[in-house]
Amino acid sequence: MHLRRSARHIAWRMGNYVLPPFRYRQEPQPGPDTARAIIVSFYMHNIPDEVVTAQRKVLELFAPPDVAIAQIRTRLIHSESINLFMRKTQYPVVLFLDIDCVPVRQGAIDALIAQADAGALAGSAQRSTHIDNQRHIYVAPSCMAVSQATFNTMGRPSAVKTPRGDVAEEFTYAAEAHGVPIELHWPVHAEEPLWPLKGEKLAFGRGTTFENGFWHLFSIREERHQLLFITRCDEIAAAAAAP
Repeated sequence: MHLRRSARHIAWRMGNYVLPPFRYRQEPQPGPDTARAIIVSFYMHNIPDEVVTAQRKVLELFAPPDVAIAQIRTRLIHSESINLFMRKTQYPVVLFLDIDCVPVRQGAIDALIAQADAGALAGSAQRSTHIDNQRHIYVAPSCMAVSQATFNTMGRPSAVKTPRGDVAEEFTYAAEAHGVPIELHWPVHAEEPLWPLKGEKLAFGRGTTFENGFWHLFSIREERHQLLFITRCDEIAAAAAAP
């Protein structure tokens, strides 16, 4: 199977003009005046349309009607995309998901947004195994919910990598420093465990299911993983539609 990139996206990337940093795949609805929250997934030109469509199919199955969905093609690196969105958005709660992260059950989105709305920094637990930071556990931006009010309480931290943390790890450091509750959701199963998280038995990796009801593939840039992701989304959708 050959995954395609639309002519519209290719033309956008190659045009001889200054390009905007963000391009919404479709306008998010409902708007910030009526929505309780927004789900945000960034992706770049190397992610095929089929992957983006597969994620949206699952999100639309499980997202409550008062939660908007924004899949955003970005020219910026991940941290700068997060920073720009948080600087500009008017939505009260933001749930960031990697483009290869999806809910696997009804209520998963609602529960995570509710934790953020109650004042917590909430999401999937992760560790920057390549950084010597005393095995700091943080809420990964691959599945992270935060309200505007909490973001302000944390001092509006930057998502940029630092010597002590990976992308958006400073959000967790800021939450710790300002006494903001942190809701870490631990992995319950990894199809291919790759990175230790806590102790010898708890790890995350390729195809990790977290206790908050989200599944994250990781390494979506590789075509064989893109095909796995599309298949998994089809399976989730079929299970949701089953009587």
